[in-house]
Amino acid sequence: MKKNNKIGLIDHQENIKLEANYFSFNYLAFGLFAFSLSEKNPYDFYQPKFGLCDTEGNVLLEEEYDEISISFYDYDDIATIKAVSTELINGEEFEKKAFVLKDHTVIRKDDIDEIWMVDKDKFIIQKEGKYTLKSGWDDDAKIFIEASDNLYACNGIFSHSLGNGKYRLYRNDFIVTIECDNYKFIYDEKIVIKKNNYLSLVDKNFNVIKNNFYNAKDIVLINNGF
Repeated sequence: MKKNNKIGLIDHQENIKLEANYFSFNYLAFGLFAFSLSEKNPYDFYQPKFGLCDTEGNVLLEEEYDEISISFYDYDDIATIKAVSTELINGEEFEKKAFVLKDHTVIRKDDIDEIWMVDKDKFIIQKEGKYTLKSGWDDDAKIFIEASDNLYACNGIFSHSLGNGKYRLYRNDFIVTIECDNYKFIYDEKIVIKKNNYLSLVDKNFNVIKNNFYNAKDIVLINNGF
């Protein structure tokens, strides 16, 4: 709802959830809203600060960030809300960062670029262009995978480039791996593996369904088949 140029929130029955006292109020994800109570004159150079709250008005992040946005990972179902502000300390600019996960956990870490929660005990952390899959977000958390390139996640399988034209795939226990020249995820959680110009078909547990059944230079999917 909007009242006196302020924005609020009502439910489907038009019951007021939040009074209309927000200058800016934008839905992001996980039932959370970026908000600002500050009014901005378009002729001023004043940049309002933003905070983060839920539908009941409970504040997760105070109104002290320059920008709050949603950061998606490889697939749209893996996302994090990221808040950033810039501070000037002794003439140098420093970024202050906060990350809010889908379970509303707030993480304040200035030394990482991104963090995404895959599930309750798997977190992908991006720092200085490198990706790490860990059991948590703190420095002492167990490391499952370190990748110098993008780390991909699909159907519980993680994969990344080895930097030599080959790829490594990790089963969800991180014990069994596959190294190959190329791969494609297809229907029914199956994976086509290309290695030494031959194709193999495996399931998500890396059980071989068909082995070395076709000589090929590359994998081309047609209508989700091959």
